[in-house]
Amino acid sequence: MSGVGSNDGSGGTLSNISQRAIEVINTSNASFANMTLTNANTADSGGIGVCDTLNTSACYAGIYLRDAGNITLTNVDISGNTAEQAINGINVAGFTLSNSTISNCGNEVNESCVKMRDLTGTATLSGVDLSAAAAKVMEVHNDSGVLNLTVRDSTFRDTQSVSYTHLTLPTKRIV
Repeated sequence: MSGVGSNDGSGGTLSNISQRAIEVINTSNASFANMTLTNANTADSGGIGVCDTLNTSACYAGIYLRDAGNITLTNVDISGNTAEQAINGINVAGFTLSNSTISNCGNEVNESCVKMRDLTGTATLSGVDLSAAAAKVMEVHNDSGVLNLTVRDSTFRDTQSVSYTHLTLPTKRIV
């Protein structure tokens, strides 16, 4: 989905979705551009054990990515009521988010604008404004794999909870 030029919403507008506005599962080379998602996931999938810090496979999200590769999001704006994550990724190899604004993400502890579990390969955030997350605006947790991450000309700000930092990047659990 791409739309016209760089016109907001010309690639499609999705609104008032209760669970997941966009799902990309077992897919490679998917691109979305010039999309507007408003109230992109208004329902909560559940708390601890269902959708929590490390277990995110059952979480709802504006954009849900699982077992996906080479995902490109350009000028994708997510706002309104996002009950859990705006973008939730599990086992994503290659990710680009550019010229996008994502705000008002999550309404409980551990909910973020962008939450990735096992993000590998090359990932780039460029010209991105992430704000007003219930927890961290961006969080990446890797148990394995290598991530080459580039962030440029981007703003991470205004978490709703003072107990969190704005950004947590590659961590690896040591057992």
